[in-house]
Amino acid sequence: MRRALSLAVVAWNVAASLAVAGSIRATIEGDQKIKSVSAIDRNTRGTDGVVSTTHTGRIEGREIVVDKLPDDGSFDLRLETADGLIAGWNASVPPSEDDPPSPLAVSQKRELLQKLATMSRRAFPHEVVVLDIQGNAQHAAILTTSVRRGNIIGVGAVGGWVWRADRYEYENPDDDTWAPYQEQPFYAVDRREVSPEQYAQLRVTYVAALGGIRLTADKPAVDLGRVVLPKPAAGVHAAAADGHATREFTVKPPPVDWPAIE
Repeated sequence: MRRALSLAVVAWNVAASLAVAGSIRATIEGDQKIKSVSAIDRNTRGTDGVVSTTHTGRIEGREIVVDKLPDDGSFDLRLETADGLIAGWNASVPPSEDDPPSPLAVSQKRELLQKLATMSRRAFPHEVVVLDIQGNAQHAAILTTSVRRGNIIGVGAVGGWVWRADRYEYENPDDDTWAPYQEQPFYAVDRREVSPEQYAQLRVTYVAALGGIRLTADKPAVDLGRVVLPKPAAGVHAAAADGHATREFTVKPPPVDWPAIE
């Protein structure tokens, strides 16, 4: 009986150690001074994304490593640099069922922007800006930044402002019209109660290539290879994998005329 119990304990310990055997690493190009690195394991189910677990990593020369991660999860990297925060966001969506797969068309991007503008008209924030749109003809992920200005009851920061970055997901399965993805229409990537001065000092850049990193039991370790980091500018922005800024669109207040969309 004792031997059986001992074997069961050993088996449990082995299983537990294997479950946290995941790791993410990357080699950083450029001269950005990295102060810290972490991986965010976000609980998006029923929590608006605000609830998350932070796994602290380490810096080894120009290489960043976050290990001892659960081997079943999706992670967003966050790098604090001397110039500001660089954070991953999950732009992954299901593949298009078209054969061959159809990319996200310019006309579809315009439709998505218009839907977000309509949705935001009576929403909580005073200002909403789309930072990035990615996906295909049937699924799209959208990153926005928003701010609510002024004396909100219950907000502890002086001035009572709330800044958020949110990930929205839309689907268009019948190639008819875009609708929010019912299982998880949106969640908060970041949410902070800030004063006007703190909001003015934000320097945050989101990069899709650093987010949605999936670890599984079959593939518990991911090496992103060489990564080009953008230099965070004043404000909140997004950057492509090559470090260049993405195109931004203000949807609240809505534009009188939509700019050209590429």
